[in-house]
Amino acid sequence: MTSLTISNLSKSFKARKRVTVIEDLDLHVMDGEMLVLLGPSGCGKTTALRCISGLEVPDRGAIRFDDTTVFDSDSRVNTPPERRSIGMVFQSYALWPHMTVRKNIEYPLRRRGLRSKIAEGWVEEAARLVDCSALLDRYPAQLSGGQQQRVALARGLVARPDVVLFDEPLSNLDTRLRDSVRSQLHELHRSLGFTGVFVTHDQGEAFALGSRMAIMRSGAIDQIGTPQEVYEHPRTEYVADFIGLTNALDVWRDGDIERMFGVRLSGRALLVEGAAKARVRLRPTDIELSPPGTAAADVCSFPAVVVDMTYGGNRLDVMVDIDGHRLHAQIDAGGAGSWQRDLRTGTAVTGRFDPAAARLYGPDGANIPVPLAEGVPA
Repeated sequence: MTSLTISNLSKSFKARKRVTVIEDLDLHVMDGEMLVLLGPSGCGKTTALRCISGLEVPDRGAIRFDDTTVFDSDSRVNTPPERRSIGMVFQSYALWPHMTVRKNIEYPLRRRGLRSKIAEGWVEEAARLVDCSALLDRYPAQLSGGQQQRVALARGLVARPDVVLFDEPLSNLDTRLRDSVRSQLHELHRSLGFTGVFVTHDQGEAFALGSRMAIMRSGAIDQIGTPQEVYEHPRTEYVADFIGLTNALDVWRDGDIERMFGVRLSGRALLVEGAAKARVRLRPTDIELSPPGTAAADVCSFPAVVVDMTYGGNRLDVMVDIDGHRLHAQIDAGGAGSWQRDLRTGTAVTGRFDPAAARLYGPDGANIPVPLAEGVPA
């Protein structure tokens, strides 16, 4: 097992002008942990991964595997990639087309001078782990996308590296294959216990694979924690939006009542005592729809009008209008003849949500607490 520590890491690129991609990044990955770097394109997650691997040279900072320093700008240490004991799994598979699967998997062993391990069966063992033993004598062109990615995973694991790095390895697969390979990767990590860093822009992958997840923005970490911590307690509006709280509501106090987009909110109070306004974030699944006039005292309710609806099997994706603003609700499709099945463009509805599901943010984007109902523990 190996831990990974990044200290004060910065990296910039010079085009027409110098652009800082990572700035003063501090990060610790524990032994046997799978840390997911999550964020949009351009946030610095792949650059951070390439700095760990040695494919990019940082401007300053330090990188250590346990107590071994592989990069330090002050002492001018920069261990080349082939000597860092890493495995790398790329988005594009990056298999040699002229080599068989066997030759592709054993390539890292040959590059690192570990030819004796080929005779000891390390290649066959890695192939068995990812269920591609029957493919060893085929060429990449004879494989499906899912098979190629499993071969790439075997190649990343075959030398039994200290750290395995994953650069969006599932993004080129279709949905069914992505789910299958993701499950297999989760099982592999659980059984082998390797230390991993996984880069993705897909929150579903991050929640499924991460022991912890770090949400990146502009080369820095906005929040780091377990998937449950980040999901339930996003510290900033940026994090909330990125992990699925995509509905943004402007709520303010108008005398003794609360308004959202100019319409009155009925039921439970949402704003904290003394707060005049807030940005409220909700997931589409947090918003319920019902016929007009069905407001309840224990939730926040508002009038809305359906503007679009799509059928998604067991759910309906409904866009509603509130005073010229759109909200996205995902509701149960119901059975034949149910109220939901009669929704049409222009249908008046009552929208509602539980204040406990809402996350509130101030003008600076920082989280502010939601008042609890009487008798509900903190």
